[in-house]
Amino acid sequence: PVRQIRLASYIYEHESRQVGWESFLKLDSPPNRGLPEAHLWIAEHALANDTTHRLSRSQITAHLQNAVESPEVAARAHVLLGYLHIQHGEKQLAERHFRSAVSSDLKHTDDLILALAHTGRVHSHEKCVELRLAQLKSALTQRPENIPLRIRFAVLLTALGELFEAENTIDEGR
Repeated sequence: PVRQIRLASYIYEHESRQVGWESFLKLDSPPNRGLPEAHLWIAEHALANDTTHRLSRSQITAHLQNAVESPEVAARAHVLLGYLHIQHGEKQLAERHFRSAVSSDLKHTDDLILALAHTGRVHSHEKCVELRLAQLKSALTQRPENIPLRIRFAVLLTALGELFEAENTIDEGR
């Protein structure tokens, strides 16, 4: 299956987007229904702004629901489901998916914060948020010249309402 995914991806990127798309759709049809990576790829590309391959929300959701069955791609699929639900005003479903992603990989705390902090459903005292902020602060201490990391940290702090600390983080980089 990994080889099939790589081949379809190569075809899409280097030869023909249409043939590559069709290759991924074939990976989604019997007997390949168990390829979560193909489901994730199809959903990601259907959600992309520049794609000519549009799917309905229910089709994208179905692909992502199939992808969450695989530990290798579940976190990314949960994040995409979270954003899909946010777009449709379904904050509780979105939160559930973001929190599932965070339980798989702490870096997805960033998505949780950015998508839900303004709703009052995410706070800086939550364990996953504390851990992620400590992780970013540690990385920034090791690489203070890393401007994208500094900005990311400041943006997360701002989303959490920690404006003074966000401003200090930016000022320290000058």
